Amino acid sequence: LTHDATLARLLDPETDAVLAEASHFVAGRAPAPRDIGLAVQPVIHDGAPAVSITAERLARFVTIDDRICRPADEGFSLAPGETRVV
Repeated sequence: LTHDATLARLLDPETDAVLAEASHFVAGRAPAPRDIGLAVQPVIHDGAPAVSITAERLARFVTIDDRICRPADEGFSLAPGETRVV
C-alpha cells in the first residue's frame, strides 16, 4: 500500500481550531492533473467577508488570488472532504 501525501494537524481539544499543520508529499508521486472537486462559496464569517473552500480529493497548496483582499490563510492543503473558511 502506498500513499502520495501525509497531512498532520495539531488541533485545540476544546475548539477544534487548527493550531499547527504540516504536509509532506512523496517525491516522484505527484498525481496526474485531474478534477479534485474544488468548490468555493462566498460567506460571512465573524462579520467579515470570507470564502468557504471544499475539495473532494486532496488539494495541494491552496492559494487565493485577489487584487483587493489579502487572505488570512493560504498555501495550505485540504484533505478529501474537508472544508476551510478563509
